[in-house]
Amino acid sequence: MTQKNGFTLVELMIVVSIIGILSTAGILSYLSFSRKQLLVQSAEMVRQDLLLAQSLAINNQKPSTNCDTLISYVFRVLNSCNYQIESSCSKSSGMVNTPIKQASLPKNVTISGLTVVEFKILRQGVVFTGGNTLTLSSSFGGQKVITINAGGAVSISQ
Repeated sequence: MTQKNGFTLVELMIVVSIIGILSTAGILSYLSFSRKQLLVQSAEMVRQDLLLAQSLAINNQKPSTNCDTLISYVFRVLNSCNYQIESSCSKSSGMVNTPIKQASLPKNVTISGLTVVEFKILRQGVVFTGGNTLTLSSSFGGQKVITINAGGAVSISQ
C-alpha cells in the first residue's frame, strides 16, 4: 500500500476551529480592555482640566479679555457629557464669567456628581456646589470617582 503525505479534512477542520475560538477570545479581550481604557482616559482628562483651572487660579492668571479683577476659575459641569472651565471676574458692569475651555466626554461616558468647583485666586480656597466628587460612568459598566478635597487636591479612584 502506498502512503499518502498530508492532513485529512477532519484534522484541518479541527485546526481551523481552534484558531477561530482563540481569535474570538482575543478580540473580546481587546474590546473589554479598550472600553476600560476609554473610561480611564476620560477620568484623566477631567482630572487634568480640574488641575488646569486650579493652576490658573493659583497663579492669578487673568484672561486676556473681559476681566478687570479676577475672582476665581470655575470648573462647571454643563450636562451629563459636557463641562467647561471659565474665569469669574468683576467688572464695572458686574460679575462676568468667561468660558476658557469647553470639553465633551466620549460617546459612552457620562459625568455626574458635583456641578461646580470654584478655585479662588491665590489659594484662597475651594468652593463646591453639589458635593466634592465627580463620577464618570461607562455605558459598558465601570466607573471612576474623582474627588477634590478642601485643599484642592484632585484624585481618581475606582
